[in-house]
Amino acid sequence: MKISKIYLFIIVLGFVISRCETNDPLKDLGVLGKQNANIYFVPIQPIADANADMEYEIEYWTVGNEIKSQSLWDKIYITEEYDIEIKNASYTYKNTFDSLYRDKALYKEYDFDFTDWNPDKNAYDFKSKYFVDAKYAKKTLKQNNTSKSDFFNSISENALNSIFQSLINSKSLLRKILVENNNIVEEAIFETWYDDNGKITDNGIIAAKNALLAIGQDNLIGDKYKKTESFKIYLSFKITNGFDEENESSSRSFKVK
Repeated sequence: MKISKIYLFIIVLGFVISRCETNDPLKDLGVLGKQNANIYFVPIQPIADANADMEYEIEYWTVGNEIKSQSLWDKIYITEEYDIEIKNASYTYKNTFDSLYRDKALYKEYDFDFTDWNPDKNAYDFKSKYFVDAKYAKKTLKQNNTSKSDFFNSISENALNSIFQSLINSKSLLRKILVENNNIVEEAIFETWYDDNGKITDNGIIAAKNALLAIGQDNLIGDKYKKTESFKIYLSFKITNGFDEENESSSRSFKVK
């Protein structure tokens, strides 16, 4: 006897329904539903004042009724911008450096509060403040507020190497500074720093850097010099739920003025 397609479909459908009743995947979530907290770091203001509080907001949701820990973390970068006139050389050095000032560190831990639950958002809504330390305020060092000695000492190692490299890259500029203006080295010795193709050797680079240091900041730096330091702070939020599963939000950043 032939079985109609409709009759066969009814049999299969009944089998599927019976399987779902005995093996309900939604019920299994109670056993298999362990998961990290979902954390949303609400966008923050892009610029903040130093020596002041900045508000931030976190929305999160997790499986289970327990939050073991929640904490805010920060990571800080510094930008150094240089504008330095080299004395009697018709040359001004300009460059910008971005570098890690302080690696990620715990800023503060917070107690979990059930009253943070927001039924409209169907999530916990946590709000707090981050204090921006006064030391992260934007700073400008220049000829009218900083001596040459203090300014030279404030130059980072990366910047100083970059300054020297920019001078070494130009043979005529380096000769003018070391031989003509300051008589730190004789012309004949200066020429030994270069190979037959006119390229400075490794030993020549070392000798040139030592000679530039020997000049001293007063004879190297001209009458105009400026260094600007500015900071950028990255914040992230961590949550550990009742299953000891930790998750961290994406970072939000702001510049300090």
